[in-house]
Amino acid sequence: MKKIILLLSVLLNAILTEAQPPTIPASNITFSLLEGNGFRINWTSGNGARRIVVMRQGSAVTALPVNGTDYNANSIFGSGDAILPGQFVVYDNVATFADVSGLQAATTYHIAIFEYNGTASATQYLTSSFPAANQATLSAPATQASNIIFSNIIGSSMTLTWTNGNGARRIVVARQGSPVNANPVDFTFYSGISAFGSGTQIGTGNFVVF
Repeated sequence: MKKIILLLSVLLNAILTEAQPPTIPASNITFSLLEGNGFRINWTSGNGARRIVVMRQGSAVTALPVNGTDYNANSIFGSGDAILPGQFVVYDNVATFADVSGLQAATTYHIAIFEYNGTASATQYLTSSFPAANQATLSAPATQASNIIFSNIIGSSMTLTWTNGNGARRIVVARQGSPVNANPVDFTFYSGISAFGSGTQIGTGNFVVF
C-alpha cells in the first residue's frame, strides 16, 4: 500500500509540475521579410515550453488564451482558431519566428505572444505579462518610373535606361511589334531574363526582361 501511495504521489507531483504556467514572457518582437501580403514575426522566447501568436487586423489584441485549451494555429491569417472575433491564432510551436501570409496590403496588423506549458486540459498560459507589437504590410509605390531612353541599338540588342520611381524594385516588360498590353498582378513573382522571350510571360507576348 505504501508503494502505491508513493507512486501516486510522484505522479501527482509530476502532473502539477508540468501544468505550471511559464513565468517569463517572450520579448524583443521585430518584423522582417515585409511584403504586401505577409511578413515574418521574430521574437526572443520566454521560458514556456511552447508559445502561440495571436494576430488582429487594425486594433490591438485583446483576446487572452484560456487555460486547459489547445488552439489550432494557421499561418494564413483568418484560418486558425479565433479566440475572440477577428483575433486569430497564427502560430503555435517552439521556434522564435513565424511567417504569416494572407494579409492585405497597406494594412496594420497587431500581434501578441503567449508562452505556455502543458497540453490539453493541463495547458497553462502566461497571460499576466505578454509582449505586443504591430506592423503594416507594404503598399504599392506612388511614383512610377520615367524618362525611358534607348541606346546602343544594334540588330539583336539594345540598352534601356530610366529614372526610378519610389518602389523598392521594378520590372521591365517588353513585347515585339505592339505595345505592352498586360499588367503584372499583385502578390505574384515574375522571373526577369534579359533574353527576350525567356522571362515570365504576362498575357500573350509580354515578357519580363528585367
